[in-house]
Amino acid sequence: MNFTFLERNKIDYVYAGTTAGTSTVNTSSIDMAEQGGFNEATFLVEFGTAASNNTIKIQQSSDNGSVDDWTDVAGTSVTVGASDEKVVANIVNPGKRYLRAAIVRGTSTTVLNGIAIRSQASKLPVTNAVSGTIAVETNVSPAEGTA
Repeated sequence: MNFTFLERNKIDYVYAGTTAGTSTVNTSSIDMAEQGGFNEATFLVEFGTAASNNTIKIQQSSDNGSVDDWTDVAGTSVTVGASDEKVVANIVNPGKRYLRAAIVRGTSTTVLNGIAIRSQASKLPVTNAVSGTIAVETNVSPAEGTA
């Protein structure tokens, strides 16, 4: 059976934005074991102002930071260029169950939003019906006409 992108991937809105500042801010965490498990995660973060010293890095925890503190995952830091406002960090086969992106603002800047896409699901189809965060719709072989 062929599954659509939305049936193979879980999309989460993980950061709703912030005012200008230089502090590090963190996205919400994602659970890689949810819905039977995922083997890959991609974080997409949009800065309001580009700066060459803004970075994002993936962090992990075995218990969502309760006892096992969040730690950086080696090699996942992505530094943006002077004109890059959108940044993507990807991880395959993470070592721990929970992931988040740490958004490091080197220069006073805003963060507009963050999205995480969990992929390589162990069980299909994946459910994306999350009320109040992201509206999703799938159209398979649609006819022409009013959208």
